[in-house]
Amino acid sequence: MQRPDIVVMDEATAALDPASQDELMTLLRERLPEATVVSVGHRPELEAFHDRKLVLALHSEGARLVRDESLQSPFRRTAQFLSRLLSREPATG
Repeated sequence: MQRPDIVVMDEATAALDPASQDELMTLLRERLPEATVVSVGHRPELEAFHDRKLVLALHSEGARLVRDESLQSPFRRTAQFLSRLLSREPATG
């Protein structure tokens, strides 16, 4: 496996279920601990795997940065918990 400095992912987990998404992102973190991961995604659970969130908005001149958020540890733990909760099989009864 190559050891890139930067990994760019665009909707890389969109076709995965939450458990598989967690596995992929955990594997990336474990195998490439020094790499900067830039990902584009719409799932809130992905925030658990990132330290920072940039929000862009479309303007007539092109995309503009409208928000730059540091993702603090308590939120990251909450997002990981929600991701695991959502990935559980529904109870049969």
